[in-house]
Amino acid sequence: AMSTFLAETALAIQEAIQSKYLECQTIFLSSFYILSWTKPLQSQVSLVRRGYSLGMRAGNVEYAFWCLNGAIYIYPYIMGKPLQAIDTESAKYVPLLEELQQNEHVWSFRGAWQLALNLMGEAENDLVLHGTALEEGQGESEINKVSQRYQTSDLYLFFGEYKLAAESALERGEEFNAVTNGTTLVMLETFHRAIALFAMARKTKKPKYSKPAHRIRRKIAGWVKNGFPNVNHYDAFLQAEHAALRGRKEEAKHQYQEAIKLAARTGHLHHAALFNERFADFLQVDLGDEEEASYRLKEAIRWYGEWGARRKVELMTSALAQKGEQ
Repeated sequence: AMSTFLAETALAIQEAIQSKYLECQTIFLSSFYILSWTKPLQSQVSLVRRGYSLGMRAGNVEYAFWCLNGAIYIYPYIMGKPLQAIDTESAKYVPLLEELQQNEHVWSFRGAWQLALNLMGEAENDLVLHGTALEEGQGESEINKVSQRYQTSDLYLFFGEYKLAAESALERGEEFNAVTNGTTLVMLETFHRAIALFAMARKTKKPKYSKPAHRIRRKIAGWVKNGFPNVNHYDAFLQAEHAALRGRKEEAKHQYQEAIKLAARTGHLHHAALFNERFADFLQVDLGDEEEASYRLKEAIRWYGEWGARRKVELMTSALAQKGEQ
């Protein structure tokens, strides 16, 4: 694609002229807005880490920390890498951000850190983005407020509060995309809105959920058609939810299995877990297959455990044990 060619050309020029200050900025813009969409995400982690190093050495602190945010939170979170790394890296770098009075970055990092802590079971209320890393009311800029609304919605999603997640999706709409100007995290935020909307569409059959869910499904299918390499498992999963909603049970079953394979094969621990959990719901509600549903719930627990979402593991294990007792 032309955008990829231009981004890579800009990076090559900056490396050739050896302007560390501008190269850091070019890395951030090229990676966050182009290459993370058109190239495998794993390839971008080392690039933005290089951007951080260059920016710090050249005094471009603002863009250095935007690159670091990609390296330790945004890209790993999108890829479903273990949450413990986000916790460890945040504890390491947030004090440096505070020392350098990078307030905008401080609250961005703290919001991401708190999201990880909630999922790891280190918050008083699972569904409130508030605790050790982030106090209520902190990070009052528009981009931080929008990011925290999205992060709270992800808590609703992963903790199985689909109605809350779907209502948040409807309320927020495209605000995250608009405020962040289409940065990398938009791909995940958009997908997660669709998951919540499909969950409630299947449960209630209400068009208020199904219509926006289908719009997002078509958008993500377009991303796949355009060759974006990081969203194939998104598309497979939404095709499964679509088939389930339409009552095409065998197609849905096949698509769920395909989505799980794609997520697992590419190391998306969070999605391998969530897809198994949603597949279990389909097996139980639509097919009445309690045995396979139980197996899929155990698989979800295993994947959530690998991701480091200890609180989710605890809740699912308890629910499964209670169901077994009944």
